[in-house]
Amino acid sequence: MGKFIIYYLYKLTDEPISVRAKRFEEDLESYLLLVNPNDFTLLENTRRLLKESKKIYVIKLSNGVSRWSYLTDKEFKWIEKPTLAYEYEVGK
Repeated sequence: MGKFIIYYLYKLTDEPISVRAKRFEEDLESYLLLVNPNDFTLLENTRRLLKESKKIYVIKLSNGVSRWSYLTDKEFKWIEKPTLAYEYEVGK
């Protein structure tokens, strides 16, 4: 059985990222927060989490200038419908 990455993107236009982030942080049990990560940092942290879990969630908040990415292996329930959502199977 493969491992899964579930990706949610939330594009924000009507409020600061910090306001929306607070709601996510209250709902998530545990997470790793990366602020404006480069691709290598995001991929390396994703790889590390996949070593320990079969499924991880990448939740990205973006306002066009700043990007906050949350990584968690805990079941994530949508606070609201994301702009985009993808599920990838890796390491079959």
